[in-house]
Amino acid sequence: MTIGKFASFALAALVLAGCGSSSKDQQAASYCPQPLTVQDAQSLTRFKEGSGRDPRDVMFEASLVNAGTKCQLGRNKLEVDVLLRIAVNAGHRSAPA
Repeated sequence: MTIGKFASFALAALVLAGCGSSSKDQQAASYCPQPLTVQDAQSLTRFKEGSGRDPRDVMFEASLVNAGTKCQLGRNKLEVDVLLRIAVNAGHRSAPA
């Protein structure tokens, strides 16, 4: 078998392996829970110590950008991975006095 024939055979096998999903994957997807996010808990602002609460006193701000799940059916169990995308911004830096 030449390298060209082997490469085309390997490519065809990879393409066919990617077509469709197994019934186990489809069943796992049907049972996979969707994450519930609470609107009030989607962002967080942390301030520096002290009584100030203006933009110069912000240490950092974080927000939940996206949430999702990925499920896989195992033997007598459903494995659920929770995927979170969080964005964090550093606060205001004051110039040294």
